[in-house]
Amino acid sequence: MLIPVYCLSGLGADERLFSKLNMPGVDLHYVKWQVPDPTDTLETYAQKLSGQIIHPQVILLGVSFGGMLASALLQQQAIAPGNHPFVIRKALLVSSCSHAAQLPWFIRLAGRSGLCHPVPYRFAQHTNWLNRFIFDLRSSNEELYFKRIMLQQTNSHLLRHAVRMIGCWKQKQPPSGIIHIHGTADKLLPYNLVQANITIEKGGHFMIWNRAEEISTLLNTQFKMLENETV
Repeated sequence: MLIPVYCLSGLGADERLFSKLNMPGVDLHYVKWQVPDPTDTLETYAQKLSGQIIHPQVILLGVSFGGMLASALLQQQAIAPGNHPFVIRKALLVSSCSHAAQLPWFIRLAGRSGLCHPVPYRFAQHTNWLNRFIFDLRSSNEELYFKRIMLQQTNSHLLRHAVRMIGCWKQKQPPSGIIHIHGTADKLLPYNLVQANITIEKGGHFMIWNRAEEISTLLNTQFKMLENETV
């Protein structure tokens, strides 16, 4: 693999979200979360995180919120290509949105109205049935990962500001250079609202984990195509 791949995980997760993927020979780098400022937009937050990218040419792999950030960075590059120290060859989105119109109404409402602030995040640790339904969790191991890693270790300040940034996202169209992989059973970001390039039948929002073998095959195909383009 000639081009480094920078991974942006879903909100509340870290590099362990990608641990079930099988991508031999791929040069993976993981973007770390930073606590946003109250004035950050999704675009300015994406720009801050991009300071972790140190290679001149990269591929972005973004899941859920991470995919939205990847799309925002690709859009910024398209608008002002000379203002970035790196070139994004492609952005691969999994279970995500490429622009604001693809967001469901309840997420836009939560972000714009401030309803995200009183959300009792501790409540989510004790509502297994709700987590199973929304995130398509399919085993006790997945529930354990979700509760211990994505909830207990997540900064609630980051979560609240992220919901606000998503709800107030202004991007009106997908930039060129996106490959969007989405599941038909995604309840958090419904399939009928997005324009996916690649469809996973009955794939839910957590398919990067519980459909990892299929996702790996699709990603490796995309990486190979991009590698051949550089020859």
